[in-house]
Amino acid sequence: MHKYSINSKEHVRVLFCIAVLSIGITVLVKYIISLFDVRITFWFDTPSYIGVYYSIYALFDNCLWKIYFFRKIFFIHTPIIDGKWSGEICSSYHNHKKKVKGKLVIRQTWNNIEIKLNTKTSESKSEIAGIVQENKNSYILIYQYNNAPEMNATKTMHSHKGTAILNIKVDLESKMAGQYYSGRDRMNFGSIKFTRNKA
Repeated sequence: MHKYSINSKEHVRVLFCIAVLSIGITVLVKYIISLFDVRITFWFDTPSYIGVYYSIYALFDNCLWKIYFFRKIFFIHTPIIDGKWSGEICSSYHNHKKKVKGKLVIRQTWNNIEIKLNTKTSESKSEIAGIVQENKNSYILIYQYNNAPEMNATKTMHSHKGTAILNIKVDLESKMAGQYYSGRDRMNFGSIKFTRNKA
């Protein structure tokens, strides 16, 4: 997985709140320990502010940011797009006459993401990505990928890089659609349409 960006100031808000909360927890626990006169060896800091901070941060990054309550109080705008998607790709390689079925798997935390697209002839993985929020339920996902052909791919198909720009509608039936283009050697472009699989 790799980092991704979003046009939101939520990270500043959340990190500040985590820092304040970590200080509060550290002070409170040390006060409770002092009340009971617990003696702790000199090389063990209980609790460590840094340890508390990163524990809360890791918990928020992996799961809390997806929970409705935390999304509301921290004004989280990052869309939850992880999961499995199914759809089709229409490429200039086939003169836009053939629709190739594909499976999209997105792994996502609050800070990191991996976008993997599989077809019968190739697999692509994202290298960098960014999300732009247009309104409450509409986003644009932009990512650069590296594509590697499968063994059954045509001889002219080589590993290559490309870029995908997808409009995402996050609602009861999440959908994404847009276009892609590949770099040197391939120089193909086309359209992409995917729908999130129902759990």
